[in-house]
Formats: sequence, C-alpha cells, structure tokens
Amino acid sequence: VSDELAESLAPEDVGAAIHVDHSSRKKENALRRSLVPSLVEVRRRNEAHGNPDAELFEIANVYLPRPGKRLPDEPTRLALVSGRDFFGLKGVVEALLNRFHADRDLDVKPVSLPMFTPGRAAELFLDGKRLGFLGEIDSQKLDAFDLRGRCSAVELAFDVLQDRAA
Repeated sequence: VSDELAESLAPEDVGAAIHVDHSSRKKENALRRSLVPSLVEVRRRNEAHGNPDAELFEIANVYLPRPGKRLPDEPTRLALVSGRDFFGLKGVVEALLNRFHADRDLDVKPVSLPMFTPGRAAELFLDGKRLGFLGEIDSQKLDAFDLRGRCSAVELAFDVLQDRAA
C-alpha cells in the first residue's frame, strides 16, 4: 500500500511499516500491517461508484516488523469493513463466533485507538487470547478519505479463530 494509506489509517501501533523495492508500484511499497486501510479504500471506491452499502471482508497476511530479525512476522488476519455502527458490527463478530460455539467466551474491553471515534472502539479477547479490535472510524478520517457514510471496522487474528474451531 502507499505510505499515506499505511499511516493515515493505522488502527494500532505495531511498529513502522516495512518497505520493499518494487519497480512497477513505486508509490505502493509499504507492506500492510493491517487489512483495514485497504478495505476502507475499497469501500471509498464503491461509494464513489454508487454502491454506498458495500460490506467488505478479506482474509490475508499482514507484515509486522520484528526488531532484530531480518524477516517480519506474517500472521493471517480476517478483517471486515461495514456501514454498520459499532454495535451492529459487534453483532456480526458475535454471529461468527456463535458458529464456533464461542460467542459466550468473547470479552470486549474499551480501548482508545487513533483511527476510531473515542468511546466507539474495543479490544476483543477470546478465551483470554487477544482476538483483535473493533471500532467506528473517526469522522475526520472518513473526511480525509472522502467517505460520506458511517464506516466501522474489525480485524481478527485468524489463528485464534482456527484454534477455537479445531
């Protein structure tokens, strides 16, 4: 992704983005630390083309720097971006966990993350393991990306979901 996208919608501080040299995409050489920024960008494109209700998801690796190590950590994440509010998207997460018979094991703790509206963000834990985060994207961030409608996002650690399903 571009540096602008990587930095402007960074949901949490996981270290500086790792950059690669790639001759065909010189402006997009930052490896993703989160799936949320690129999903927000796709939601913006959908909105600009007359589809304001796009509900998007992606399952992919992210690339997290490891101090003192040559190669990054590459965990798999599941991310969703939606026009629902905080509670609506939390309901989607609970429905997903219900399929694993784990919805009662979800612990939701308020948190302050830079890209989310104050009071509308949470860390998610499943069986005491950090599952991810959830929140409504701050209106100033929405304005910066020319998004007209509400936008919420969640990103989950796929390995935590897989462990529960096993």
